[in-house]
Amino acid sequence: MQLGPADVGISWLPLYHDMGLIGAWLTLLMHGVPLVVMSPLAFLTRPERWLQANEQTQRNDYGCAEFCV
Repeated sequence: MQLGPADVGISWLPLYHDMGLIGAWLTLLMHGVPLVVMSPLAFLTRPERWLQANEQTQRNDYGCAEFCV
């Protein structure tokens, strides 16, 4: 998968968590991709917000744990 400045990353993982820090923030930073960080509490109370955010950015690929979908 190629990442570039035209892409947008969306993550609900907190940046103090290894997956949030390395998997989202650091990886996207290395590729110059902007990151939208969603509050973990907002995700847990209404997970569809994360799907709506992905839809608004017209993404067709995203990573998540199995319980997210």
